[in-house]
Amino acid sequence: MSHRFRYLFLALLAFGLVAGPALAMEKVRIIVKSKASVQQDIVRLMDIAALEGGDSELAESLRYLEVASAPPLGQERVIRSDSLRRRLKQHRVNLESLEIEAPPFIRLSRDAQEISEDFIKRLLVKYMETHLPWKRERGRFSIVSFRLSGKRLIPEGKATYEVVPPRRLNLVGRATFRVLVRVDGNLATRLWAVLDVDVLAPVVVAVRALPKGHVLQTRDVAIQEVRLGRLTQEPFEDISKVVGKQLARRVNQGEPIMQNRVADALVIKKGALVTIIAERGLLLVTVPGVALENGEKGKIIRVRNLNSLRTIFARVSDASTVRVDI
Repeated sequence: MSHRFRYLFLALLAFGLVAGPALAMEKVRIIVKSKASVQQDIVRLMDIAALEGGDSELAESLRYLEVASAPPLGQERVIRSDSLRRRLKQHRVNLESLEIEAPPFIRLSRDAQEISEDFIKRLLVKYMETHLPWKRERGRFSIVSFRLSGKRLIPEGKATYEVVPPRRLNLVGRATFRVLVRVDGNLATRLWAVLDVDVLAPVVVAVRALPKGHVLQTRDVAIQEVRLGRLTQEPFEDISKVVGKQLARRVNQGEPIMQNRVADALVIKKGALVTIIAERGLLLVTVPGVALENGEKGKIIRVRNLNSLRTIFARVSDASTVRVDI
């Protein structure tokens, strides 16, 4: 009898399609476990039982028979041994060719691992730090709100994660990411993460309420970490850049000092008496004058010469002196 014909004959014999002397062949012994952990959606005979004796080719054909549906990930289910026998009959297996040792009940479990929200948060922050033009020394990313949807239980195994960003990814604001999760190379689940992102950065803030027109001093300000997404203008990051500046409007305690809300402090006010200096080489001329407009240091303002009553333009040097460029 050829090898191919022998295999066909044994398979037909196992499924009861041909008759044969029952005592001529050793029965395949099926030893069923009382507990079994499964990995796939379908439970096969080899997942819950050991097969011994009998013809090896026959035993091999029985190993892959589907005997039950697996429980959901992370859960358990119990099947009865008589239901196992019924399933074998449904597959047209001749039970006379088998010797089955089985407990009354078989407990099936399906191990799983859970993807935590914190892990996905860290994954997305790292992604944004890598893919956005942001220097770490300027601040750090912060997720203000986070919502994760999708199946988070996945089979046991080596998990890998692929982040799929939105088409337009901004430094701050709302963004929706897809995360593709694979276990041992096979796609296990898709997650959707909706998050509001902001950047926390150290900026200059007022340590107390300051009125409009106040000239800022070192004691008035401090460095504090704030959310940049809430700011409509560019803040100062260096205290030395704001000292001596004059507030264009009131600033509340803890409020960042914005670059468009300050100006150089007035050195000379309109109507102030000043000394007009005109200097060229060794020649130095000084005459009294009066400022016709406010001026900061270095600014050119209109000044009236009180000797000639002529209006001239002069550059502010300090609170009492202006210089004429000649």
